Amino acid sequence: TGWNLVGNNSPVAIEPVALFGNASAPITGISDQIQTVWTWNASGLGWMFFAPSLSPTDLAAYTTSKSYGVLSTIASGDGYWVNAKAPLTLALPGGSPPATAPALALIRGWNLVANNTPAAIDPIALFGNAATPLNGITSQIVTVWTWDAAHTLWRFYAPSLAPADLAIYAASKNYAVLTTILPDDGFWVNAAAAMSLALPPALSGVAAAGAPMAGAKVTLTCADGSTRNTTADAGGAYSFGLTNCAGPYALNAAAQIGETEISLVSLQADPATPGSNLTVNATPITHALAGSVSSTGNPHYLLANYSTEKTNITQTKVNASEQAFRTALGDVLSSAGANSTDNLISTPFKADGAASMDKVLDMVQVAVQP
Repeated sequence: TGWNLVGNNSPVAIEPVALFGNASAPITGISDQIQTVWTWNASGLGWMFFAPSLSPTDLAAYTTSKSYGVLSTIASGDGYWVNAKAPLTLALPGGSPPATAPALALIRGWNLVANNTPAAIDPIALFGNAATPLNGITSQIVTVWTWDAAHTLWRFYAPSLAPADLAIYAASKNYAVLTTILPDDGFWVNAAAAMSLALPPALSGVAAAGAPMAGAKVTLTCADGSTRNTTADAGGAYSFGLTNCAGPYALNAAAQIGETEISLVSLQADPATPGSNLTVNATPITHALAGSVSSTGNPHYLLANYSTEKTNITQTKVNASEQAFRTALGDVLSSAGANSTDNLISTPFKADGAASMDKVLDMVQVAVQP
């Protein structure tokens, strides 16, 4: 309830009429609960406005009287304000995430943007700070802000300040320190100069064995042997930020499904570049594929001996194995409605019973014997 500063994390633009409805085409349970929606036109230095209670004609007349623009689209990667009368959940438009996240195109002055990656962003990694400045970025970013709707307060970050000074300043103003920018968060950036800012690379995927592996413990191993851990959501989806985590990558997803403990391995040899969104799913098929890359045929041997086994995780080997499995499963993939180019590791899907790759997992039983 109240003001929410959110971001369009969807790969496609949002049409406010389609998401919120309007007086001419109301959406039950949504249109009457949304008061107003706003974006900031940085280049035009003006607000773009939408109200579901108004018809298109009334909206145009009202915005003209207030010198606003009519908000007709919210681009992917844009931040926006929503004033809600009551708590509710809105489903963003669907679509596969792009292989490369759009860079933040900042103008000089105030910019309202969004975390357009599947992973949380550390402001220090994106903007630097006084202790670890980033060349050409830290000196050009004045302040960064998010709105914490749950606690009704601003979260603040200034790259010019060291961590201790930032904490002291934020406390003196009754702000909280901005330590993370979540996916779907909108945030303000005050820039001293125009620039294009690449978002940190991220890796995301789904753990599924026919059914989604809800609550799976997912571990990602980076090239230096360091690991990162997260928990999959109810649909088996997970994500990782890849700052200071180079490839090749090995991933393990473990969960209890019924009476069975399932542990699946997956691999990705592609490098992470600034702004890239790598997809690495964990399924019985990726587990078998990892076994074909392992020197012993055992997918878990790759993880237990990663320092030596990572030399086997090359784009040549992984791609050749994936292609061989895709050829072997060609008829099944076709009958499930999958495209011939769908990658068994990296094509995004949902474990919802409707996605073609999820249908494949329901149709195929995989046993891996080293």
